[in-house]
Amino acid sequence: MANSVAVLFQTSEGQTRKVAETVASHLRSQGLSVEVMEVGRETRDLVVGAYQGVVVGASVHAGSYPRKIRKWLSAHHESLNGVASAFFSVSMSEADEEERETLKGLLEGLLEETRWTPEIVASFAGALPFSKYGFIKKRLMNRIMSEKGLELEEGRDYEYTDWDSVREFAERYAALIEERSAGKSSPLGSVPLG
Repeated sequence: MANSVAVLFQTSEGQTRKVAETVASHLRSQGLSVEVMEVGRETRDLVVGAYQGVVVGASVHAGSYPRKIRKWLSAHHESLNGVASAFFSVSMSEADEEERETLKGLLEGLLEETRWTPEIVASFAGALPFSKYGFIKKRLMNRIMSEKGLELEEGRDYEYTDWDSVREFAERYAALIEERSAGKSSPLGSVPLG
């Protein structure tokens, strides 16, 4: 599929889906044909090589990436390494400077475990959708944020994603696809976190 890109994601509370859809929208505005799919049933029979490129996004919860995304990446790492690929991570840890190094280690561990080498990597802060939380999770998240010096209104949702950074990620990826279409190798390399 010429200039066709798959944007795949795994989400727990919806923010990674929102980022994936935003990336897809920016890629479409660059003239690319984009399919957005959640990793699982939608990607069971996906042929990665049928696309010029693949972007994968995943969220971090309780200090790790979900097993489903780790298994999928491990199973598809060879074909992902054969196309223009990029990865984005969504985590509240990205919003905390002190936790960014831990997040970077988690990401490096994921890529090492799955043997995938995406050409572009980014990390975005997530959200606290209190309206979707049950009683226990609301209390837990309030306690965690209070320990970090943030007092939150319990009935309100909070979004920390830097949408300009998401747009820049999509633009870098669109440039990679354009270079590949022109038969050039990418000078972009891996974009470090932070």
